[in-house]
Amino acid sequence: MFRPFASKFFVLLVALAALALPSGACVSTAPTAPRTAPYAPTDPAATASSIVSYASIVIPLVRGALSLLATTDAARADVAAALDIVSSVALPALRAGIDGYRARGDQCALYAAAGGFADAIVTVGRKLGDVGYQIPGELLGTLQTAGGLLDEFAPRCTTDAGFQSIGATNLRAIAEVTDGARRRGVFLRPFPPLAH
Repeated sequence: MFRPFASKFFVLLVALAALALPSGACVSTAPTAPRTAPYAPTDPAATASSIVSYASIVIPLVRGALSLLATTDAARADVAAALDIVSSVALPALRAGIDGYRARGDQCALYAAAGGFADAIVTVGRKLGDVGYQIPGELLGTLQTAGGLLDEFAPRCTTDAGFQSIGATNLRAIAEVTDGARRRGVFLRPFPPLAH
């Protein structure tokens, strides 16, 4: 059965919808330049260099924010000592690992240096947990990136690598800090925002 009123109403509705669309709504939005990832280095040395560059900025900011922690001076000093180990031992070792990788292709030197850096960051996380604070997200990001390097080189540099992710193990160590505090009835406070 034909309904002239309903069909005219439908045509009118479609016409109004077409007029309501902006004139550029049907223009292609394809980019003129090829799409690339914002930053996705394929070279492990470039990844390690980004860790060094970023951590070199973040560590002093974290150290500067220690005065904002509601804890004792002795507890702040423990966290500061752990941060100093990152700055004075782990970062120089990571730089040396990068140099060894670039000069000789020494993957295992870079692996060992990334492992030392990750261990140092986990220690900072534990020290912060001891005084009632979470690890800053900025440091957690460097730990995740170092974990990616460790996972990449583990099969070539350790005899017992197995199928376990070293990066995931480090993140579980940080999660254990939070979980251990909860079991003690303590909820870790967020670390104060870093001043950029």
